[in-house]
Amino acid sequence: MVRIYKKTTNQHAWSSEAIKKAVQKVVSGEMGYKKASKAHGVPQTTLERYVHHHRNNLRNIKITKKLGHYKTIFSQEQEEELVQYIKTMEAKFHGLTSLELRRLAYEIAEKNKIAHKFNADKSVVGVDWLKGFLRRHPDITYR
Repeated sequence: MVRIYKKTTNQHAWSSEAIKKAVQKVVSGEMGYKKASKAHGVPQTTLERYVHHHRNNLRNIKITKKLGHYKTIFSQEQEEELVQYIKTMEAKFHGLTSLELRRLAYEIAEKNKIAHKFNADKSVVGVDWLKGFLRRHPDITYR
């Protein structure tokens, strides 16, 4: 797994505002798919998909851009809870080591029955998860 990924393409370079404007132009009949996609810098197939959702009364579709194969294991709330626990332990002068933190994350995933690909034999999460977690939360430290 690549720890620091550098984007090499311009996929998903469009903004949610651009797609909204392009959908409005196509739905109102001002432009066709091809012209609106070029004018607003949105891929034509993406525009077609959002226009289809709009026309089928699925207007509350959230415009999201998902790139990459990897997703975080824990939700934002679960990670915040873990961060608060780590900060509480630091405040009590009992910081966690990297191994203790990795074991704690594994236990949380197991107890909450979260699907994961962590090492079940060692009952710890991987170093890659730890590095990503620390990158997402630079305000925490460990022993």
